[in-house]
Amino acid sequence: MTVVVAALTADGVTIAADSQISDEWSKLNGYNGKIWTDQDLGYAFGSCGDVRTSQVARFAVDWPRYRRDEHDLFKFAVLDVISSLKSGLESHGVLKEKNGFQTMESEFIVAIEDEFFVIGTGFEVYLPTNGRVAIGSGFAEAYGCLGDIGIWDEEEVIEAARRSTITAQGVGGDIYYTNTKDLIVEKVENV
Repeated sequence: MTVVVAALTADGVTIAADSQISDEWSKLNGYNGKIWTDQDLGYAFGSCGDVRTSQVARFAVDWPRYRRDEHDLFKFAVLDVISSLKSGLESHGVLKEKNGFQTMESEFIVAIEDEFFVIGTGFEVYLPTNGRVAIGSGFAEAYGCLGDIGIWDEEEVIEAARRSTITAQGVGGDIYYTNTKDLIVEKVENV
């Protein structure tokens, strides 16, 4: 159970997430691995779902470099990013296969400069059409908080994640955030 929310801001894309992880018998607050960055590539990531799949994606996937002048983002994501992700997951035993169809137990948000996309559990790619997206069990609360009209500021994205910790089951703990301008993951300090 998670919320990861991303939205277009004046400085790029901001991603915020809660810090609760859970299984059938327990839950733990304070997990800060739902969002991360790659300083070299200029990417910011958010993930929900299976923790192991997200960890493998973070540390074992050789993410391809995006060059805006050479690539269409959607085509790049569908062909290059998905190929790299599948390869990394398969080599570490977290890629699922049934009846010849490959899936994973996580979803991802990938942000690059002022663009972002979502990778679903069946490796489908979605480009947000209105500048914001949310994944995980708190997605509806995050959408409700942000509304449909942006662009947003960083505080609004953080508030959307925080609001989900109040109203969505299985979403909780501290909020962590990053943006594509600074590419630094920070914990929101409660005031």
